[in-house]
Amino acid sequence: MKSMAPELNLIGPGGYVWPKPEWSIFPVVEGLQWHVQMVGDASLPPLLLLHGTGSASHSWEGLASLLHSRYSLIIPDLPGHGRTGDPGDAGLSLNGMSRRLRSLLDYLKVEPLEVWGNSAGAAIACKMTIDDLIHPERIVAINGALLPPAGMPLHIFTPIAKFLALLPFVPHVFARHARDTEAVNSLISGTGSKLNQEGLALYKALMSSPGHCAAALRMMAHWDLASLEQELPLLKTPIDLLVGQKDRTIPPSEVFRIQQLIPHAKIVSLACLGHLAHEEDPAACLAAALLHAPEYKVRSFNEHSSFQKTHQLASSTLSVVKSLK
Repeated sequence: MKSMAPELNLIGPGGYVWPKPEWSIFPVVEGLQWHVQMVGDASLPPLLLLHGTGSASHSWEGLASLLHSRYSLIIPDLPGHGRTGDPGDAGLSLNGMSRRLRSLLDYLKVEPLEVWGNSAGAAIACKMTIDDLIHPERIVAINGALLPPAGMPLHIFTPIAKFLALLPFVPHVFARHARDTEAVNSLISGTGSKLNQEGLALYKALMSSPGHCAAALRMMAHWDLASLEQELPLLKTPIDLLVGQKDRTIPPSEVFRIQQLIPHAKIVSLACLGHLAHEEDPAACLAAALLHAPEYKVRSFNEHSSFQKTHQLASSTLSVVKSLK
């Protein structure tokens, strides 16, 4: 039986539709209906972009517009999120999502050359690589949620998340609350990021869906970052850690704990951006991601003068990182 996607209001207050509908496909893989946005010539290097908990593929629209002339982009809504169906609790765990994504890539006949992930999306990228489900040349983690939450012991956090996920009325309460524009604005500003009105309206549409809220809660309830923390030293793939210094979701200082586990990881600081840095300033994030990219990739982007200024901006942020060490 096919697992259908949650209903979403795809028309924003300004009358626009969900971003880039011409990029969207809806494959059904092992009974799960996916929403995937794909753009860029198939002959170009494949790049997999993974959003974080509670978000959706729209999160990458700005960066995708800059990347699709150099990469073939695969941008899925994660299971239970956006317009992808709900796979059940097992499919919302870190292991479950990783294996569902592998099945999707098999269906699409794609092997990503690189994976870029925001928040929980970075954790999935690392887990899939450690488990030999993918073999990327590089991972880019934008405010990657790779460690258990700081400040609350797991033996407290996990039962609370599981308890909330079990209460059927809780997602409806969240969804009703999200119909208040100010509540959504407050939630996003709580990440340290500042989004434009269209970006805020898209999050309002997502969070107004009880199905989307329920999946995000159940994902948090079944997420096992303690095990990933133990496995991170096994990661040998080059990884760039882009860190928004205004991130209020994950303390920026956590990146140094990650680097202790992955000594070869390279850190790039984004001095004025928050948790959703790639949505706030896609060009600055691209420039930061190019700092440690193979030289041929930097050259291909620098053919366009619009990238030269942002590349210089990102280069200057390295001194911020060094001063924090």
